[in-house]
Amino acid sequence: MIKKKINKDGLNLYLSLRYVPFGQTMFENIYKIPASSYLIFDLNSRDIKIQKYWDIKFQIQKSKNLYLATKELRRLLEESVKMRLISDVPLGAFLSGGIDSSTIVALMSKNMEEPVKTFSIGFEQGAPVDETDYARYVSEYYNTDHKELIIESTIYEVLPELVWHYDDLIADPAIVPVYFMSKMAKNKITVALTGDGADEIFAGYAHYYWMNEKNYLKLIPKSIPNYLMKFYNFIPSFRLQMLISTFNLSTNDEDRFYKAHLIMKDLEKKNLLPFEFKSVQNILMGVFN
Repeated sequence: MIKKKINKDGLNLYLSLRYVPFGQTMFENIYKIPASSYLIFDLNSRDIKIQKYWDIKFQIQKSKNLYLATKELRRLLEESVKMRLISDVPLGAFLSGGIDSSTIVALMSKNMEEPVKTFSIGFEQGAPVDETDYARYVSEYYNTDHKELIIESTIYEVLPELVWHYDDLIADPAIVPVYFMSKMAKNKITVALTGDGADEIFAGYAHYYWMNEKNYLKLIPKSIPNYLMKFYNFIPSFRLQMLISTFNLSTNDEDRFYKAHLIMKDLEKKNLLPFEFKSVQNILMGVFN
């Protein structure tokens, strides 16, 4: 019997990254099977073995010919989608109207005889983000069998159920609309293709290219961000917080990137956690270097 005890390292990582990585969990002595791995348990010897079945080597071959590179990318994307269309269950796609999911729907439409079943989530009027117009445009262009669901602000009531299903905490707000979209899609399809992961691979998020702005910061006297750091916790703009802390604390690109992407800094956690903890930045650099 394992006692329910907080994993201090897991909590530390969660507060800064919004999830618990590296096979750890929020509980002490409870671990996740690492990515691209499987577990073998020997009933006789009671031995446990973790076996890695897949890995990726970051050996980037730079192409000087943009046309050939884009042509190869398109070929790989289409091949990937076609492989996933080999199924004996109903298929569909989650469509947001962005480049990622729209590309998937376009390639599915090209390689399927019947209209692609697409599903989108919209938000009640006045919401700061609503991409349903883009999704409708893509749906009409590719003549998909489209279903749409508008959700309201009262959906927070589902959070306890989502936390229970997730087992471990993940602070990703997207899980709420995806949950409702999956629930809607379940009546029509068994497998859904999505564009998830493309922003990470193709640097689609703003914070990937935000780092280029650091060059302008070199023109600012260092005494200014040093002074502003005293009021860091009271600055309402998260973007300004990132600019100040990143410029103030490091001149190394890799170091800047880590600092800019930690949701909660070590300084903030000192006022919250009742125990000593390791620097998340040092943990990350130790794992990836």
